[in-house]
Amino acid sequence: TVERNPIEGGLRAFTFLQDNTSRGVVAIRGTDMLDRDGVSAQTDMCANRMLYGHLVLPNCDQIPPERLDYVARGIEFVQRVVETYPGVDWLLTGHSFGARLAELVGAVHDKPVLAFAAGSVLPELGRRTGVDPTSISTWSKVALYNEWDPALSMARGNLIGAECYWYMEPAPEGCLTCYLGGRDADLQRFDCQVCFDNAHGPVQYEHLVESRQRPACRPAG
Repeated sequence: TVERNPIEGGLRAFTFLQDNTSRGVVAIRGTDMLDRDGVSAQTDMCANRMLYGHLVLPNCDQIPPERLDYVARGIEFVQRVVETYPGVDWLLTGHSFGARLAELVGAVHDKPVLAFAAGSVLPELGRRTGVDPTSISTWSKVALYNEWDPALSMARGNLIGAECYWYMEPAPEGCLTCYLGGRDADLQRFDCQVCFDNAHGPVQYEHLVESRQRPACRPAG
């Protein structure tokens, strides 16, 4: 299979192919959380901040701009995958930063996307791809969320396709006070940071998938 796994840091993506059905999955990795001081995590964080339009950290200047352009590298990678395996139906997926990239790249290549805990997409869709959001069919891009995940609160109104929620009881630690009084999530507050740590991680989403609970879905908006 085709993969992109640079040792010097940068976009990481992998393919999984089911030969007997001519279907495949492109998985785009999110931010490396295993070695936060390593080159992989540092490059991910710089690329994430650049995509969001945040102030770039001083150490980011040491990384080549083309390495930090994860959207362009993702578009190139999926093009290579499509050319390598003609006739295969590809689904793109990812978690968090990887989910956001999957939605942007999937919009460019007109591929279906199943994204977990994606950040906002609409602002970057116009700025980075030129894809008209009205041209994207509702169920071609589906973003799934733990209902308590602060990523959902921060992305609401800036998603494409459809958005789905798993309902959870009891609320993860920190989440009740994070949203107390109908407030939006604010990661500058400690309670929302705790909520994020307990509701956003890939392990939490893996448990939701394994629960076989069907999430509630609606068109994004």
